[in-house]
Amino acid sequence: MKLWDLATGAEKFSLRVGRGGEDATFSVAFSPDSRLVAAGSGHGAVRIWDTETMLLRASLKGHTDAVCALAFSRDGKTVRPGKSA
Repeated sequence: MKLWDLATGAEKFSLRVGRGGEDATFSVAFSPDSRLVAAGSGHGAVRIWDTETMLLRASLKGHTDAVCALAFSRDGKTVRPGKSA
């Protein structure tokens, strides 16, 4: 997954997506206001970045399997990870 600045065309951020190992990204979700992007990894972690600064805001662990689905709450204050059946 890549995130570009549409005004300049510059790449702001890049994540490995797919089956390329435990750190590969399996799911992505943007908060309702688009200020945060969450990525679920193959090793059960969810990482959350600020889309303006591209700084890592949180690294959350708790799943034992890949995080294959993500959803933010309507207010953007919580994120719900899930896995495939």
